[in-house]
Amino acid sequence: MGASASKKQAYAEGVRVDLPWGDKKMQEGVWAEKLEGRYSGKQDVKNNVPTGVQALMERKGATDLYQEFITFLADSNKDFTGSYQSDEIHKIEEMYNGRFAERGIHVFYCRKTISDQYYTSWEKWIEFVDISINPTYVPKEYHASKEAKAEAKRMAEAAAAAQIKAAA
Repeated sequence: MGASASKKQAYAEGVRVDLPWGDKKMQEGVWAEKLEGRYSGKQDVKNNVPTGVQALMERKGATDLYQEFITFLADSNKDFTGSYQSDEIHKIEEMYNGRFAERGIHVFYCRKTISDQYYTSWEKWIEFVDISINPTYVPKEYHASKEAKAEAKRMAEAAAAAQIKAAA
């Protein structure tokens, strides 16, 4: 049984990510782009940009930056099955995080392991956060080193403090 029309629309907008154990609904100011999954397969990230991600990039003047990022990601080295390699995604994320942050966007590579007695696979997606809407958000599925997670939390807290100061 497939997803309902409203869920398919939510996936296309980037406000939900389809996962085998149930969907993840994005918080306000957060949009997701699925990279690959056990049942959904590899996504055509260059040509199927979620509408919410596209709108965020347009609002923030980051469309060209996003295209550069997603092309780099799509063309990155894959493993023998054609799957994205986490090490490659981390390198790309690190290369672009500062540039996205300058535009008011945090970028998080998320990964969740799916295992059964026969097979282990990973659901992989990117979450894009509008810092002006949700400055302290760090996804629980953020796949990074402890140091990178601590830095993301520090950046989120600094963005929230700057937002409070600007409003005062």
